[in-house]
Amino acid sequence: MPRRPVRRAAIAVVGLIVAANAVSAMHAWRFTHYVAEPVGTGTAAPEALSFAQRAAVLLTGVVVPRPTVGKRPEDLGLKARGVRKGGLAMWQIQGDRHGTVLLFPGYAACKSDLLDEAGAFHDLGWSTVLVDPPGVGDSDGSTTTLGWAEADAVATIAAEPHDGPLVLYGKSMGSAAILRAVGALGVTADALVLENPYDRLTTTVGHRFEALGLPAWPGADLLVLWGGLELGFNGFALNPVDYARDVHVPTLLLTGGADPRVHPDEVRAIDAALAGPHELTLFPGAGHVGLQAADAALWDSTIASFLAHWAPFAVSKAELPAGEGLTDGAAVGLGVLHGHTVACGYTLGDARGTLFSGVTGAGALVELHGTPLSLAPDGPRQWIGPTVAVHVHAEPVTACGVRSPGCAEQDVAGTLVVQEGGRVARVGVTGTAACELPRK
Repeated sequence: MPRRPVRRAAIAVVGLIVAANAVSAMHAWRFTHYVAEPVGTGTAAPEALSFAQRAAVLLTGVVVPRPTVGKRPEDLGLKARGVRKGGLAMWQIQGDRHGTVLLFPGYAACKSDLLDEAGAFHDLGWSTVLVDPPGVGDSDGSTTTLGWAEADAVATIAAEPHDGPLVLYGKSMGSAAILRAVGALGVTADALVLENPYDRLTTTVGHRFEALGLPAWPGADLLVLWGGLELGFNGFALNPVDYARDVHVPTLLLTGGADPRVHPDEVRAIDAALAGPHELTLFPGAGHVGLQAADAALWDSTIASFLAHWAPFAVSKAELPAGEGLTDGAAVGLGVLHGHTVACGYTLGDARGTLFSGVTGAGALVELHGTPLSLAPDGPRQWIGPTVAVHVHAEPVTACGVRSPGCAEQDVAGTLVVQEGGRVARVGVTGTAACELPRK
């Protein structure tokens, strides 16, 4: 072959590669940078575009208006307090019980889009914190990293003091951010409730190409590449299915049976990868977001049952039945455990649950999510004793069956020591402890 045609072919190939990368870089920028346009004026969903509109989008990229606060808590009869932490904005809504849910929205959404779910959690008694991640609502910025930096926001808010057991709830991108926060950043919680988390960023971006009638490869990979380069993160490492292998927190996954953005099989892959207790509920016929709106009865009952088992409300002394004598074998709620169990020099597993003390002094019942403290293999509830001591800042507060003089309800931040037959387990604990009530 003459040299000139070969050179022309090489130039054409290089030109095609440069053009493909230039277009991909433009698409990535438009996809991750919100614009100051009124909500509702952005590019419609790919499925709703005509052939000509799809061609125009391929040439110019999408227009994604910056999500702004619309509906407010008072519109649902909820009383909220606006709070800021650094550049993050949130609403705090107080519930009737001792337990807190942090809520994180999906892509191109803000805390207003979490109000229906927050109202449902509130009806169950939970306090809620609705968070604007970076770039949306009342938070600073106008960009999104599709779950990467959003995971840092999850870590920041989860590290704040919260009342009772802590639950992290996310929708789509918010769910992916939670999985990265827990699996990669070491965030701790008592339970996770995750709607439609994508398994890999390249997968969910690929589904958008497919919705335009295009193959997922190489467009999805190029878009993820350039989005990461432009915003300083590795999009190819944003894989919730990989993070799930290091998530030991009890996790409830919810997915729509007709979700075009995150297919049910992809959520099942995350479910199979989770290291801790996990459940998956399918909402037949439901799409990508709005599962509570799609089937409120299924959503409410599924979450209520899951949280009652894995993240029971903390019980304070004031909530125990007034004037009732405590009989042999009764139990008094002492608080919620958060920590890591160590016995005989090796790790047993996570200890997260409710601590109960038998009033007879015979022992203590620890309901936890992980390996039982008693080393018993046959379930999460075991009597362990005869001695349980709670240490707050290295000072013992109470022992099972022995009420310290003047003991009062107080926060626990120290070590729970359980001794059984010469074996000792130590659990780092935080939460609220109510000392044992005196018997009649």
